[in-house]
Amino acid sequence: MSAEKRRAMIARAREKVAAHGLEFDNDPRFLASEERWISGEITIAEFRAEYLDLIMQRQEDEWLKRAFDRSKR
Repeated sequence: MSAEKRRAMIARAREKVAAHGLEFDNDPRFLASEERWISGEITIAEFRAEYLDLIMQRQEDEWLKRAFDRSKR
């Protein structure tokens, strides 16, 4: 699949998300993975895995923040 086709797919996905009043992920780490997928550097499976890793990292960061905030009480 060409980079142009992949870029168009992402654009359509962003439009659909916006049409539902939601915001597409704009995290620089996600955008970097997105560009790597568009360029063909990684597969869609690798793109998905990187995004899942990012979500897990966010959850861990939030958990650590809450744990730290509780310890300051």
